[in-house]
Parts: sequence; structure tokens; C-alpha cells
Amino acid sequence: MLIGTIGAFLAVALILALSLRRRANRAFARAYQRLVQEVNERQATEKALRESEQRFRALVHNASDAFTVISADGLVRYQSPAVEQALGYPREELIGRALLDLVHPDNRKAAERLFEPKIQRDPSTLWLARCGCFPAGTSRGRSGSR
Repeated sequence: MLIGTIGAFLAVALILALSLRRRANRAFARAYQRLVQEVNERQATEKALRESEQRFRALVHNASDAFTVISADGLVRYQSPAVEQALGYPREELIGRALLDLVHPDNRKAAERLFEPKIQRDPSTLWLARCGCFPAGTSRGRSGSR
């Protein structure tokens, strides 16, 4: 009877082990499916973001209005090509410069007041539309005639 009890015990242990293995396999399969789904969703989102960024860049880069991206520390991080016609400065010359350095000294205090509340609210984003400020030294751009 000892072999019968040991045999029954081994049979039950084998059945439990196989059952646990099936559960583990199913759990692994579900986890793998979720992972694949998340990766696919992330790739689709990244692709949509890249396409959106490309459309936005094309729009801003080819617009007749000058667009400027300014970092929280006040440096020009992006400048659209239209700035050359609007202000007389090549865009490459403006990138990396402090925006307030480009403002005429007579307008600097007003420009500081204009930017300060926006920087305090959200230091990561600063929107500026049609500021009446022009680069230092002239009333409208480098040559004053543009």
C-alpha cells in the first residue's frame, strides 16, 4: 500500500505541476499579447507624432510670418526663415542669442514685462505674436529700411 500512496501522491503532484504550467503559459501568453499591443500602439503614436511634427515644421518653415521658439531662459532656440525679410537678420545669427538682446533699449522694459508673466506661468512654453519690438540699434531690423 505504501507504493500505492506514493504513486497517488506523485500522480497528484504531476497533475498539479502540469496545471500550474498551463496557467503560467496562459498568463505568459496574455502578458506577451499585452506587451505586443502596447508596443504597436506606441509605434503608431510615435509615427503619428513624427508626421505631425513634419507637417508643423513645413508649415512654420515656409510661412511668410516669422516664428520664434524661445526657451525658458530667454534664448532663441528656433527661428523661421521669414525673419530675414521681417527684421533683416539671417536666422542662423539669431539662434542661441538672448531674445531681449535683440530688443531696442527703449523697448526693453516693456518686453521684459511682456515676457515675465508668461514665463512664470509656464516656463516650458512662451508664445509671442506680433510684438512691436525690433532689434537693438534700429527701428526695424538691421538696416532700418526693411
